[in-house]
Amino acid sequence: MVRTQFKIHQWILLVLAVFAIAACGGGGGGGGNNTPQFSFTAKSDQALSTVVASNASTVTRIGNSAPVAIQNGEYSIDGGDFVSSAGTISEGQSIVVRGTSSAEFETSVTVTLTIKETSKTFVIITAAQDVTPEEFSFTAQTGAELSTEYFSNTVTVTGITGDVDISVENGTYQINEAAATSEPGSISNGADLIVAGMSSSEFETTTTVTLTIGATSKAFDITTAAMDTTPEDFAFAVQTNATLETAYTSNLVTITGINAAAAISISGSAQYSIDEGDFTNEAGTIMNGQTVAIKATSATTNSTTSDFVLTVGGKNATFSITTIADSIPPTAAIVFPTKVSLTDGQTLTVRGTAEDLSGIESVMVTVMNDEIQVSQVVATSFDDEGYARWTAEVTLDVDAVNTVTVSVTDKATNTNSDADSVAVTHSLDYFALDFPEGSEAGMYEVDSDNLILDKANSRLLFSDQIATDNIVAIDMATSVRTVFLPEQSGFDYLFGMEIVGNELFAVNGLGGSGEIFKTNLSAPSVEIVSDINNENSNVDIVSPRSLKWNEVSELLYVVDHEGKTLYSVDPISGDRMLVSGENRPVDGENPLSFPLSLALDHSDAEIAYVLDLLPDDTNKLLQINLTSGVRTTLIDVGTVEKLLNIELDAARNRILLANDEPAEILSYDLEGGEIGVVFDGSVGPNSFLKPDSLEIDTETDILFFLGNKWLTDCSIVYAADMLTNERVVMTKSECIN
Repeated sequence: MVRTQFKIHQWILLVLAVFAIAACGGGGGGGGNNTPQFSFTAKSDQALSTVVASNASTVTRIGNSAPVAIQNGEYSIDGGDFVSSAGTISEGQSIVVRGTSSAEFETSVTVTLTIKETSKTFVIITAAQDVTPEEFSFTAQTGAELSTEYFSNTVTVTGITGDVDISVENGTYQINEAAATSEPGSISNGADLIVAGMSSSEFETTTTVTLTIGATSKAFDITTAAMDTTPEDFAFAVQTNATLETAYTSNLVTITGINAAAAISISGSAQYSIDEGDFTNEAGTIMNGQTVAIKATSATTNSTTSDFVLTVGGKNATFSITTIADSIPPTAAIVFPTKVSLTDGQTLTVRGTAEDLSGIESVMVTVMNDEIQVSQVVATSFDDEGYARWTAEVTLDVDAVNTVTVSVTDKATNTNSDADSVAVTHSLDYFALDFPEGSEAGMYEVDSDNLILDKANSRLLFSDQIATDNIVAIDMATSVRTVFLPEQSGFDYLFGMEIVGNELFAVNGLGGSGEIFKTNLSAPSVEIVSDINNENSNVDIVSPRSLKWNEVSELLYVVDHEGKTLYSVDPISGDRMLVSGENRPVDGENPLSFPLSLALDHSDAEIAYVLDLLPDDTNKLLQINLTSGVRTTLIDVGTVEKLLNIELDAARNRILLANDEPAEILSYDLEGGEIGVVFDGSVGPNSFLKPDSLEIDTETDILFFLGNKWLTDCSIVYAADMLTNERVVMTKSECIN
């Protein structure tokens, strides 16, 4: 019984042993449990789109070898190359798989490895997104200017993963080199970031720009400065050696250190200008960065300092002007009479000018005959202008050459004892003289609009008609006559002359042989400008009498005595165009009879004045429109006896008229129409007959004119002072009684 039980126990143990061996896999290639043994541990918190390798797993229970395949990844056996193609693995070898993580956060990717028919997975799980950046801040901006854009410091955003939402309020942001924007967007880790915003338009006010990344917001504060209207110190350069009573402008200074409009004002009579604008003395305001200058007038006395104070925002700066110490003698000039003259009057009104930095204290006029003092007179200020213009009535020595000298003293006691002088010859019977001595050119019969002032060459020019037909020059410094242009072949009767630039234009001829010629004032030679050969002309040239230059139209205008016309002449081509005559305007009133003299109104380029001689030897003064040719009567028949010549006195808005009988120079007021006597040939010293050829020196207010004694072959050039009504003889031929 015991043995039997023993045997039963032996069999049981034997069966258990067999099963145990089978469970352990048995021998090589034998039967039993041959399911491959391997495994992989899942990996979490992985980066996006990243290759992730598994743990290494040793493969068992496959027998000698087994096939291996992979899905969605690669494998490596015993550290070999990773492959994705099917292969073979041996018992005990290690295997690693790998795969690429998802591009999305918190997303798994599964790599499946199959050995024989057993599959195991390797799971790769991406990390959750981090939208909270590491701590950063923007430095607050203080003391900001008003309404100005300010930029923050640059911050580098770290601690986030992926593209995180970004937005801004009340400003803009800029990521790296991209353009600034205020629109929502996204930002990635490591990006550089700047925000910007506009400061307030009010002082001491904070503007906040709020930037949000994910759920994190940061502020950029911009605080404007407190109002400051007190500028930095500024100064003006001192003006020294200033001319008396003269306006001076300071240097420009720039106002700085203020951030709001500051009050500005100026003292006394000075003015200020902001940014080189108009000067004003009214209080105002000035802004930072603007420039300011002062204009003020220096004192009326020498060595005097005048201070002018400019105040800006409570701060003062002074512009000082110190006048020059006067050590320069004053100057004076005798304007009338001319440098060399002749008179039969024993008294003479001398007129002149004086000038000095410190002002004129006195003017003394002395008359000497050689070493003998004839008279000495303290001059009188003319028009109360402080001796800028003066007059003095002096006594002359009889039948002698009188030297008239002006001495002038300024307010600083500087004296110029010989400032200027003229020579005046007194003669009770000056008609018998040929004056001055040394004149090589005669003047037998000078007539009709042919005396003209050549200011540039300091001389008068006239034509000596009938006797020689020379054009003669009178030197303004000596009154000596010389031949400027000798009589030329074809010269018949020289009348009017006009100077244009450096050329003298003149008319020549009577009775159908008229012509207009010109000559250079520096090198005289005759060149015909217009004659009967100008085929493009619409009016005949018959006997041109007087001509004038129109600066606006750049044409010569001519009155033709026998042609009874007024026409223009092109100085280049010589072509003539009718302005006014029998056929223009059609049915025109006040027809021309024998026009003698012409004057142009330079203030109105369309107006001309013509003196017309009627058949009964009476006159009319006409105004003619140069555009239409319309003629208007200003002085009608019978108003005056016999007029010979006219000249426009533009400064007094009048026409001067040379009247033959009685011998007078009259004036016609262009505004009121009144006729008055300017010079009476029978009153006062230096009487004259038959005045003609009026010529005004507008700078000196001296009228030059011719006086003729036709019955004695005598011609005289007079100089008449239109301010004092004094007159002298400038040059003359010998008169035979």
